Amino acid sequence: MLFVLLFIVLLCVVTKRKALLTPQFGYALCFIPSILFSFLWVDRWDLDLDVTTIVVLTGGAALFFFASIVVSIAIATVAPAKESVTETPALTSIRRILFPQDQKIRISDLRLAIFALIQLATLVLLVRFITHYAHTSSISAALYQYRVETAIENKASGMPGYLINLRYLSTSSGYIWGYVLCYNFPFKGDKKSNVLLLVSNLLLSVGNSLMTGSRTSAVLTLAAMFIQMYFITGKRRAWKRLISPKTMVKLAVLGAGLVGLFVLSISLMGRKDSSEVDLMSYFSVYLSAEIKNLDDFVRKGHFGTDWSHKQTLIYAINYIAPHIGKPELVHELDVPFKQIHGLPLGNVATIFYSYLYDAGYKGVAIYTILMAVITQIMFIVAERSKCNKKIDFFVVLYSYVYTTILLSFFSCKFYESVFNIVFIKMILFWIIIIIMMQFKVRR
Repeated sequence: MLFVLLFIVLLCVVTKRKALLTPQFGYALCFIPSILFSFLWVDRWDLDLDVTTIVVLTGGAALFFFASIVVSIAIATVAPAKESVTETPALTSIRRILFPQDQKIRISDLRLAIFALIQLATLVLLVRFITHYAHTSSISAALYQYRVETAIENKASGMPGYLINLRYLSTSSGYIWGYVLCYNFPFKGDKKSNVLLLVSNLLLSVGNSLMTGSRTSAVLTLAAMFIQMYFITGKRRAWKRLISPKTMVKLAVLGAGLVGLFVLSISLMGRKDSSEVDLMSYFSVYLSAEIKNLDDFVRKGHFGTDWSHKQTLIYAINYIAPHIGKPELVHELDVPFKQIHGLPLGNVATIFYSYLYDAGYKGVAIYTILMAVITQIMFIVAERSKCNKKIDFFVVLYSYVYTTILLSFFSCKFYESVFNIVFIKMILFWIIIIIMMQFKVRR
C-alpha cells in the first residue's frame, strides 16, 4: 500500500506541468505519514489491515489521480492557457530596479488598524461569551468544556448570530493577511508599522479561530500560507528553482516550531498538560489512528444509508433541508469515539469513512471523482491567475481548499468545508476584505 502511494506521488512529480502542489499530489501524499506512523502501533492496536481497506485507500488515491489527469487534459484541450512572456529572475531584478515602488501590495495603516480593532473586539466578546457559557474564569477550561459540549455532545452553543459572523469574518481574514505577508516578504523597506499591523491582524485571526476549542481552523490558516508562498514564488520565477536548500532548512525550522506550538496548544486548549505529552506517541496516534478506525468500519461491512443520515454532505443537507420543507432530514455526525486495549483512537477514520458510510464502494468512486474534478478546476484557475500587486483571490481560495485536501487522511474535511454555508460566507468576506483593503479613494 505504501509503495503504491509513493508511486502515485512520483507520477504526480513526473507529470506536473508547472506547479507541484496539485490536488492529486496532496491527496496521495497526505496518507503516507499516516501509514508510516501506523507501523509503530501494529502490536498495541492489533493492526492487521483487511484487504478491502488496502484496496479502498490505494484505489481511492489512484482514482483521484487519474480523474485529475483527465480533467487537466480536457481543460488544456478545450481552454488552453494563453501564451505569455514568463518573467525570469533576471527580468524580475531589472523591473524591481526600474520600478521599485510598484511591486508590493499596499494597504494603508489606517485600514489595517481599523480591522485589527474589529478583530480585537471580536476576541474580547468571544472570551466573554465562552467563560460565561462555562461559568469559569479560566479560558482554557472554558474552551475545553465548550468543545466537549458542542462538538461531542452536540449541545446548542447559544452563541449570538452576530458574534458567529464576526468570528467567521475574522477567521476568513487570516488567509488575506497571510497572502499579503507572503507577497511582500521579498521586498525590503516596508514600514514597520505596516508589517506589525499585518502580523497583528493575522494573529488576531488565528486567536479568534481558536475560540471554539478547535485547533483545525488555526492550523489550516497557517498551512495555507505555505501554499500561497509557493504559488506567489512560482509565478515570479516562472516555476523554476522554487525551493533552494537554504529555504528547505528554514521551512524545516518553521515546521518544527509549528509542531512545538501544536503540542503547547494541548494544554492551552484545556486538554492536558503539554509536559505530559510524549511527542512521538501523540503524533503517531493523531496521524495514524484514522487507518485503524477505517479498518474496523470496513470489517463491519455496514455501508449505505438514506439522506437523513448522509455524512459526506451533512452540512449542506442540514442547511438546505429546513429551507425546502424537509426538517426531518436534519441529522448529526455519526462518528463515535473509538479505543482499543484502553488506548484512545479518536473519532475520525479518513475521508473514505464518509464515502463508505453513505453509499459503499459506489460512494468512494462518485465522491472521489467529484472532488478530483472540483479541485483540479480550482487548481488550474489559481495556476493561471495573475498576482501582480494584487491580492489573488483564486490563490487564496485554492490555498484554503488545498489544506482540506491534505486532511483527507484525517476526515472528510473537503466536503464538510466546501459544501457548507460557512464556505460561501468566507468567499463573500474575502471579496469584501480585498475590495476594502485595495480600493483607492480618488481625491
